[in-house]
Amino acid sequence: MIFDAHHIVSVYWPSLCIVFAAFASLLVCYQDFTTYRISNRVVIAIAVSAFGVWLPLLSPTAIMIQVGIGAIFLLVGFAAFHFKIMGAGDGKLFAALGFWCQPQNIMMFLLVMALAGFAVSVAYAGVRYKKIMALRENSNLADMLYLKIPYGLALSAGGFFLFAKVWVQVVSR
Repeated sequence: MIFDAHHIVSVYWPSLCIVFAAFASLLVCYQDFTTYRISNRVVIAIAVSAFGVWLPLLSPTAIMIQVGIGAIFLLVGFAAFHFKIMGAGDGKLFAALGFWCQPQNIMMFLLVMALAGFAVSVAYAGVRYKKIMALRENSNLADMLYLKIPYGLALSAGGFFLFAKVWVQVVSR
């Protein structure tokens, strides 16, 4: 039967958590694009929804691996924030997505995120071309390089890749 307790816990609940995380990532895109800020509540929701998926599906050891990956991503995010590579919200979102990232998906996640980041940067620079030209005439190189880019969009693109990979894993069980 499709509606037995095991099927609800192993397929429907994780699928619901994945959909929730995807909508939260859309909210991240909207927030970062409009305000250059990412709400901590949304980041926490993405991280917690990962555990909603992994708790019924993975062994305790595999869950600890997921926690370890998230912790490593958090350290990398804080280092990127410290060196002004990305904002604090972006670093926390990176860590939240680390909880979703299984070891076999890390490199592909980073590639998708980097390609999306490149696309966002190029598109955003094209849209803000007039501001760049105005800064070029009135400012130094440091001011020109400090144009804000909403990198949460690229992180969310990597997150959508992860959500799709996890969803395929969930429904193929």
